[in-house]
Amino acid sequence: MDRGHYSGRASVCLASVTVKVTPEVEVIRGETTKLPCSYTADAPTSAIVVQWFISPPSSPSERKRIAYKSSQDSGVDPDPTMAGRLIMEEDMSITISKVMVEDERTYICQVSAGPVGFSEAQTKVKVFFAPEKPVITGNNQAITVSDDPKTSSEVAKCISRNAHPQPRIIWFKDATPLPERKDQDRDGIYMVPSVVKEASGLFTMTSTLFMKPVKADAKSVFHCTVEYSMPNNQIKQESSEKFNLTLLYSTENVFFKLKNQGPVKEGDDVLMECETDGNPQPEFEFSKEKGSKLQGLKGTLRLKSVTRKDAGVYECDAQDFYASPGVNLVKNLSLFVHYLDPVAVTPEGPLVTDKGNAVDLQCAPEIDAPVNGFVDKEGGMVTLNCSTLGHPAPQFIWTPSGKESVTVVGNKVISTVTLEASAAVLKDGVICEAYNKLGRATKNFKVSVKLDPNKPSDTNAANRVEKQQGGSSAVVIAVVVCVLLLLLLVAALFFLSKKGKMNCGKKDKKDEAPEKTKDNCLLEKQPAEQEFVHLSDEQHKNKCMLMQFDIEMRIRTENGN
Repeated sequence: MDRGHYSGRASVCLASVTVKVTPEVEVIRGETTKLPCSYTADAPTSAIVVQWFISPPSSPSERKRIAYKSSQDSGVDPDPTMAGRLIMEEDMSITISKVMVEDERTYICQVSAGPVGFSEAQTKVKVFFAPEKPVITGNNQAITVSDDPKTSSEVAKCISRNAHPQPRIIWFKDATPLPERKDQDRDGIYMVPSVVKEASGLFTMTSTLFMKPVKADAKSVFHCTVEYSMPNNQIKQESSEKFNLTLLYSTENVFFKLKNQGPVKEGDDVLMECETDGNPQPEFEFSKEKGSKLQGLKGTLRLKSVTRKDAGVYECDAQDFYASPGVNLVKNLSLFVHYLDPVAVTPEGPLVTDKGNAVDLQCAPEIDAPVNGFVDKEGGMVTLNCSTLGHPAPQFIWTPSGKESVTVVGNKVISTVTLEASAAVLKDGVICEAYNKLGRATKNFKVSVKLDPNKPSDTNAANRVEKQQGGSSAVVIAVVVCVLLLLLLVAALFFLSKKGKMNCGKKDKKDEAPEKTKDNCLLEKQPAEQEFVHLSDEQHKNKCMLMQFDIEMRIRTENGN
């Protein structure tokens, strides 16, 4: 380095040259940059030679001269990568125009000062170039949600082109960066990066995102960001467009909602919407109170200019054959239609009165058409709404009573009651009575048990069986009673025959005709005396009854009965 020296008996003095450059120069690809170089010498000299060399990054020990300057001459050496872009300046600096990525290397400024010596210094050029906006690809495929923990699906690719130096890609889910992983973890999330160096020397980065999506990911928003460096230690980012995942998953719930805002009035158009939490959405069937089918379109049911007759319970049946087991695919929606009949004012007609007199007019309050209630079984709880219009605000009486709450919506006063669907309620219904000082109005609400379509009910058959069983029991009881009476009569006959009192009604052919009493019963002759003996009234009755029974039994025996 230091070539000049002075020797003497007392001391030694060494002359030197000092070179000064900018240690690091940052430049944007395509722009122009200047590499300054200056020197200082301990002794004056006129033989100054400045030379610029380049050193490839791969071989720092190798050098190649690219420019020079002396007191007699200056110029640049031919170099295919810098032809037409390099200039040797008068101040010993060099200027590079249209900077390329290949210009990023080490530059050496060397100054020779003749007998004073020579020195050199290095400057590094760093080239920057912002990448293109990242683009998402491969996200248009539907992904099936799986319970297999080992299954991860390719979600999308993020591609960022033409950057320098090499950038970094970050994935985001709902504005939260996903941790960078190259191996699958327990969540099934990992990324596979790749880099391509283009002929221009710029880098194209690709990152492929893999994950095991769950049902909630259908509502998440994804995007990727490329992070890159710029001069002055700047770190910048460029984000892709946001996207959602198309996931396929089974239905777990069905929702049936009324889309109208506020109360529905006669003449309004009504929009009902039915949807599931599965994907894709199935076909839907609409009906009203188990009646005829209604025409819907893609889960929506529109009713034009509704009337009070349109009020009631509507049903939505989701035709999803891939739903999770045990899911209830049928949902009901109660539609209340508010209406106002012509107001009755009492007294009617034009009124004539003197100026200044008071006139009392009465306007009836009214109750909206009742919407009946349904319960799963007797004893279940049912909630009913009684909506009225009146002024002053009416009060309510529920029969039977229950847990009541009152709300006011505009001009409507609504009383809501919750009570037990007892046998009496199922039979007679529930009465809502609204009243104020001007009058009263009542409506009857019917409460019914929902029929389970999977359990057919044949009440007529049950009644027939009950009647048959009841009839059979009556026959058995009648037979038993008749047998007991017969046994008693036979026993009585046997007892009387033992006493010798069974000759009433029998006579020998030679006997004379017996006499008859007023009761038309024959007088009985005693065997020994052959004389007629008159029986008492009580004896007449008993013997006549026995004789009549004996005759009837003989007739039935002879007729085969």
